[in-house]
Amino acid sequence: MSLDYKLSDIQGWREQCLRPSEEHPGKDRLARKTNALIWASLLVDLGCIDEGNVDEWDFRLRVIYRMGLGPTDDKDRPTRDDIEQHIGLRTNVYTISRVRFMTKAKKMLEQAVKDELRSYNRQQRERRND
Repeated sequence: MSLDYKLSDIQGWREQCLRPSEEHPGKDRLARKTNALIWASLLVDLGCIDEGNVDEWDFRLRVIYRMGLGPTDDKDRPTRDDIEQHIGLRTNVYTISRVRFMTKAKKMLEQAVKDELRSYNRQQRERRND
């Protein structure tokens, strides 16, 4: 399934969400924070940004960042102000409750730790065999 989005409900969306493309003169590209929020919708399981869910977006993004997911460069990480400036953004991501999101986040964290331990144990075995 493709990730689809709609920007036109964002106030001043052209100025807010688009930048001239350097690679394709005369065409536009998504602004960095707009692009980051669109892709973040997959991680936070929220399909839109509206006045009623800005706090939830902020909370879930902080959880994702704390887990080491999302953009690695701080300048690409959307802030609460960025979220508020993108009220009206819509994607085709299915919205889930916070309880389901936290259950998913717990499983993701658990898997990441298991993978880390597996890697560590493999390295230890290799060292002993050398």
